[in-house]
Amino acid sequence: MFRNTISIRHYSPTLKQHSHGYHQLVFPLRGSLDINTNRHNGFVEIGQCLIIKVNEIHGFKAHENARFIVADLHHLPENLMQTSSAVFTISKPLSAFLNYVDLQLEHSVDAEIEKSSLSLFEQLLAQQVCFKNYDKRIEKAIQYINQDIALEHTLEHLSKLAHLSLTQFKKVFKENTNMTVQTYITGLRMEKAKSLLVHSDMPVQLVAEKVGYQNASAFSRKFKDYFGQTPSALSP
Repeated sequence: MFRNTISIRHYSPTLKQHSHGYHQLVFPLRGSLDINTNRHNGFVEIGQCLIIKVNEIHGFKAHENARFIVADLHHLPENLMQTSSAVFTISKPLSAFLNYVDLQLEHSVDAEIEKSSLSLFEQLLAQQVCFKNYDKRIEKAIQYINQDIALEHTLEHLSKLAHLSLTQFKKVFKENTNMTVQTYITGLRMEKAKSLLVHSDMPVQLVAEKVGYQNASAFSRKFKDYFGQTPSALSP
């Protein structure tokens, strides 16, 4: 009888091809996976997830030292079933969870921990926003933004990181994210601020500073514009 599992896998450098009667998610931990399906031909890198749907024929190979977490699942959450992309960038919470799973599976296998881990894994998957993979020209800039959202990220600096002119950078960024750079940064800041307000006892002034606002009043106005309520309404 089939059961959902999460395991560590290594693949052969020799190309193999098959399909299986269950869904599979592949997360590179070290190295990359060279994959060939009717939805994606190319590499899957660290920080990404590959979706292989039930009975989908796929060819694959990887360096023998590459390492992957693989989830075999009877069902996929609706967000993963509906996405048109076979590869997407994973969230920071999901990435952190996979690092924990890697350590736990190396340390020991425990049925109760495995059951709890699968439950949390499924919840994190259900919350995953399946953005398509970014154009390589702006991926470095996006990673830089995400490393420290409190920094003052100027278009000039970000476009240099992407090796694009200012005009080209703004165009490619919007094509990939469906939003302007400032809207993207504001979204990250507001979501981070909301998380800090709900899950910590930080005062509003400190939360504002953590997400790049030195003026608490300016932060509160932006927060209310974004969420329709003031930061103090969420603060414990």
